[in-house]
Amino acid sequence: MKKTLLIYFILIISSFSFAAKIDSLNQKLNETHSNILKAKILREICQHYYTISNDSVVKYSKIITDFTSNDTTTMLCKAKSYEDLAYVANQNKKFEDEEKYYLKAIELFLKLEKKSDLIKNYGNLANLFLHTARYDEALKSYRKSYEIAEILNDSTSIIISNINIGNVFKVQGKYSEAIQCYMLALKNSEKIKNEKYQAISLNSIGVVHWGNKSYEKAIQYIEKSLDLRNKLKDKKGASVCYLNIGIIYDEQGKFDDAIINYQKSLKLKREVDDKSGISKCYNNLGLSLKNKKNYSQAIEYYLKSLEIKREYSDKEGMSLVLGNISNLYNTIADSSNISASEKRENYHKAIEFGLESFQIANEIKSNQSLLFAANAIMYSYTKLENFEKAIEFAYKVIAYKDSLFSDEKTKVITEMDVKYQSEKHILEITNLEKQSLLDKKTIEIQDALSKKQQILIFSFIFGFIIILTFSTVLYRLFIQKKKANTLLAQQNQEILQQKEEIIAQRDEISKHRDLVVAQKEEIEDSINYAKRIQEAVLPISEASRAMLENHFILFRPKDIVSGDFYWIAKIQNRTIIAVADCTGHGVPGAFMSMLGISFLNEIVRNQEIVKANQILNKLREEIINALQQKGEFGEQKDGMDMSLIIINNSQLAIKNFIQAQWAGANNPLYIVKSEKLKVKNEDNTKVDELSTFNFQLDEVKPDKMPIAIYDRMNDFTNHEFELQKNDCIYLLSDGYADQFGGRNHKKFLSRNLKQLLITNCQLPMPEQKIILETTLLNWIGDGEQIDDITIVGIKI
Repeated sequence: MKKTLLIYFILIISSFSFAAKIDSLNQKLNETHSNILKAKILREICQHYYTISNDSVVKYSKIITDFTSNDTTTMLCKAKSYEDLAYVANQNKKFEDEEKYYLKAIELFLKLEKKSDLIKNYGNLANLFLHTARYDEALKSYRKSYEIAEILNDSTSIIISNINIGNVFKVQGKYSEAIQCYMLALKNSEKIKNEKYQAISLNSIGVVHWGNKSYEKAIQYIEKSLDLRNKLKDKKGASVCYLNIGIIYDEQGKFDDAIINYQKSLKLKREVDDKSGISKCYNNLGLSLKNKKNYSQAIEYYLKSLEIKREYSDKEGMSLVLGNISNLYNTIADSSNISASEKRENYHKAIEFGLESFQIANEIKSNQSLLFAANAIMYSYTKLENFEKAIEFAYKVIAYKDSLFSDEKTKVITEMDVKYQSEKHILEITNLEKQSLLDKKTIEIQDALSKKQQILIFSFIFGFIIILTFSTVLYRLFIQKKKANTLLAQQNQEILQQKEEIIAQRDEISKHRDLVVAQKEEIEDSINYAKRIQEAVLPISEASRAMLENHFILFRPKDIVSGDFYWIAKIQNRTIIAVADCTGHGVPGAFMSMLGISFLNEIVRNQEIVKANQILNKLREEIINALQQKGEFGEQKDGMDMSLIIINNSQLAIKNFIQAQWAGANNPLYIVKSEKLKVKNEDNTKVDELSTFNFQLDEVKPDKMPIAIYDRMNDFTNHEFELQKNDCIYLLSDGYADQFGGRNHKKFLSRNLKQLLITNCQLPMPEQKIILETTLLNWIGDGEQIDDITIVGIKI
């Protein structure tokens, strides 16, 4: 009690002292007529308000920045005031104002040649650029800070700059450059025996190895950092290390080890009263316990995390945790050991938490959180068979995914602009201008596609409901007819007495038949509409000609819509062409083709992955996640086969050959040349040859695994080779070779297709297409096409 009274007494005395000091400074301010003295007094007032009132700091700082004197003292006061204004803008998340004030502060510090202040302000400006994903600008500012630190031989600032530059490379996914920066920081820290920055560097190196999936190395480096943190009694830093180790174990599926490390991190965060960190630990514990199927404890930890987020009005964190809870209730509802009523109850809870997450995410305009919440809600409504609501949130998922894609695309274009502006070669500048125009067209096309995708999803769901209704009616008619036949056989003697009843039943059947016919017409109309949507998504002739000069596309769906698709993109002076064969054909196959096109756009145009096997690896990961494939017994093996080639266009104008790389999932690549194919990685490449007098056809064998979950989940092989001018390459599905026909109604077979291609390879591409189509029609004759058929031919 005495101690509390003493503290209270000290606070009262301090407040009186503070008020007296401010009054004294204001009196001095009113008495002086010198702008220099006024600036110094106002700076002193600002310093007194630092920990008390940001509004007062802004008020007095803006008075100083309005001074017009150019003397050294006033300019220094103005520079420091701009620095304070930038800090307050950061606290208020007004990032445009923050950038403006830091630039003004830097301008004045440059005039005053205050190098130490420049190191600090360039670093703060770079932190802002990094936070707002302007990575090239962040690198420029960090490097300026580094250069000035080298001039001053400021070892600590050099280390900090190296760590910060490494952070930018890490976020960009340039892990080798990030490791170099962190290693340099570690070496310099050891040189000056600064264990604090040694620990930071070691932890950063570990995080990069984690990003590279090198889990053992990651844990080794983070544990070294942890030893130094413990030595320095840095509880907050040690808690971060334990948290990172827990996340790595979580990703490896070692959930018990992850939980142990999360609990260690939680203990330290409680000791330093790190509320945000405590909430993060609770959330991660919830994720691990969910993965262990300990759902009751997972809920408990999620709710603890949510309580702290609500206490500190952390809306972004609240939205994330609510989304996790929604997903958890969906997982509980999907489990097989609960009753139907319990399933519905859990789906409703998932919707309840998902809607709250969605509402908060909408308030803070977080597209990532909106997408996360909308996905969970859509899934719940689908399981509850509330298709109207499911479609509503399916639209939202598409909208927010497209918005995220557009934001990322803008960032990438900006980074490319900054990079290429530094190049002096006239040819590269010309190429950049062409690329910029193409990117703008790509964005316009993507905007149009997003609207078409919305219509497509609605059509597919609507078509599915109609098909389900049609099937139900047919089944009921079948049952009724079976009962009627049995009744007629058993009561043959009573047939005259039941004549009127039979006539009535016949009339009823006629009504049902008319209904079925009407519904059939509606289904066909819906599928025809889906065909128009699919054709709009596939590259049209003008778009394909803009990216491929000399080519043909043979595209013949078996049904109205196709499970085959082809896809073309141009990025970074590379042309990427893919031909895919999805599981099934018709409406199910077309739905898979839309997923494939959407994911290819995101992987290549958004993430800019331009290595053939990496594109297939990433596409397989997205398909498995989208279809929630787990490899369990009896699970549907939906997926796709694909042949994908990347052609480097930049060399053909200079040399007579170009570099190309290819990867295949069950589908091969045919290359017709006048000489033997030169393959860089021959050990990993299987090539079959077929020769004529003047030409040779090489078949590059694919990996025997689909783009879906499979018994073998190795990385796809990347084949690299050179293509000469006038070489012909063919990407195709298996539909042409598998088509039955001819006199004996046998398959056409791939050897006949290869002979047809090599025989006609010297002809122009349009004529080759005509020959392929004519041969196919003659082969089918009066028969039926059994599968979707796609062949894309390109002459270099």
